[in-house]
Amino acid sequence: MNPSAVIASPQAPPSFTDQALARGVQYPVQGIPQTNGLYGFGLAAADLDGDGFDDLVAIGRLNGQVGVYRNLGTGHFQNRSATSAIAPLPQASAVACADLDGDRLPDLVFTQVNQPSRIYRNLGDFVFAPMALEAHLGAPTAAKGVSLADIDGDGDLDFYIATYALTDAPPPGLRSRLLRNDGATMTDLAPSVGLDRVARTFLGVFSDIDRDGDQDLYVSNDRGHLAPLFAANELWRNDGGVFTDISAGSGADVACFSMGVACGDFDGNGFTDFLVTNTPAPNAPVFGVNPLMLGQGDGTFVRAETQWAVEDLVTGWGALFVDIDNDGHLDLYVNHQFAPNKLWRNPGFPPALLVPAAGGASGPSNHWSYSTVVSDIDGDGDNDLIVSSLGSNLRIFVNNSGQTLPSVRFRLEGKGLNTSAIGSRIDARAGARTMTRELHAGGVGYLGQNSKEMHFGLLAAAHLDEAIVTFPDRSQRTLGVVPPGSHTVVHPAILGDSNGDGALDEVDRAQLLACIAAAQSGALPRSCMWFDYDGDLDVTEADRASFDAARTRRRCDLDSDGTVGARDLVILLDAWGEKGGAADLDDDGVVEAGDLKILLANWG
Repeated sequence: MNPSAVIASPQAPPSFTDQALARGVQYPVQGIPQTNGLYGFGLAAADLDGDGFDDLVAIGRLNGQVGVYRNLGTGHFQNRSATSAIAPLPQASAVACADLDGDRLPDLVFTQVNQPSRIYRNLGDFVFAPMALEAHLGAPTAAKGVSLADIDGDGDLDFYIATYALTDAPPPGLRSRLLRNDGATMTDLAPSVGLDRVARTFLGVFSDIDRDGDQDLYVSNDRGHLAPLFAANELWRNDGGVFTDISAGSGADVACFSMGVACGDFDGNGFTDFLVTNTPAPNAPVFGVNPLMLGQGDGTFVRAETQWAVEDLVTGWGALFVDIDNDGHLDLYVNHQFAPNKLWRNPGFPPALLVPAAGGASGPSNHWSYSTVVSDIDGDGDNDLIVSSLGSNLRIFVNNSGQTLPSVRFRLEGKGLNTSAIGSRIDARAGARTMTRELHAGGVGYLGQNSKEMHFGLLAAAHLDEAIVTFPDRSQRTLGVVPPGSHTVVHPAILGDSNGDGALDEVDRAQLLACIAAAQSGALPRSCMWFDYDGDLDVTEADRASFDAARTRRRCDLDSDGTVGARDLVILLDAWGEKGGAADLDDDGVVEAGDLKILLANWG
């Protein structure tokens, strides 16, 4: 099959318009040959100010200035670079965005080539300051991609930093790092598990490939066919924070010039798939194609690039699975070197359909295009593409499909320090079609950060029938019918704490009653979803009853260990006869039999 064949489709092809300059983004990426950094630059789309619209962060300018652009809520941007207080980063490689201190503002992580990697805390109003945690990222290396996930289930985000070894034998400590976040410090786990092998590593992607609730790790290594000097791609299974190399026999251990990684459920079976970019060099065993590896859910993958007609045979860098046309299927976009970028539409079954000129998002043929990130910058319900190429202004390819096909979008709220719920998964159903999306921080694509909004195209479906949200701690929420065009904020299974103070109290109950009144008047604000206990996208008296029950149960957990048990009983008995206090569960002013009855009713 000719991978470049254009196959007719009954559905109108997607259409894009480059509107970067018209929307206020003028950020020239340095030209060819690249004098700073190594093999291109990343960029990020993230809601830096919490207003619900993704802002932009760009790197790669010749003077090292980091571009910071505020989304004004219309998809037009205001340049805040000069006042961001971020120091010039001329050797920058990648950028990732995630809240590291629990203040619900995404902080910025930058890697650099032979310069220290940096972490900037988001102070609000697009002003940033260095975080002390950056001192524990390790000595300068030829650092490339950075990915974040909670690998050990302790509630904070850990780091994988890829190193592109510029020598054949870099010493220990100057290789790729798997950094466990210990709060004030970090511990590099890579040496103890073997993740610091000598390799020219571009990036690592965290994904729960077996759906067991742990973030597994896929590593993209350049020149893997030149063994034993270099390593093939690696697949590491995570079991409770312990990583095991399961590369051999997995089908994911391709050996080629592996660079960018597309990650997502491309074939719609509910499991993670990968596509890695390559060069067209006819080296065994891959022979120049872009390997597409379809996950089977058991840690194994099946090669399918020929079946899906995405072999490509062009030097590629970034790659993304992204639903461009709102039909619910993940399409494929690839950045190219000295060739126009390409877009393949996924009709839900093979082969994929090559879109002529990428629907207007191909970019020029004479640039080295490295990185693309996805965001619905204008809030019209479809995915736009922001592209970084050498010798070019940042490009914003605005998708023109949103006006014709509906979608729904979710933004997740997390617990503890992981306030964006990085590592969550949503399994959605619209009629007979099922869709799976994961939430990542860095890694996916090439050196960049995609929007944290989780997007589901509906095509002709009247609505989303069901969405099951699995949070990083494995807790779940099931949402009922979700109407087209909706933008839903989904909170963790422990609901009701509207002000985030860790308690269910009278302040929260007053807010709940106000939300019930608002719902009855037909004007329910999105913030009231804190109280949607039954997942019907409404707040009613049934939710009030659930709140009261949850509040009572949390009060009975006197030792705050998450259960009501023997230690809580001891605390209550020790307080017997006292006036008031935490053990006065019925608020009658004294700890006595009524309180004991309430505690026993909530036992377990």
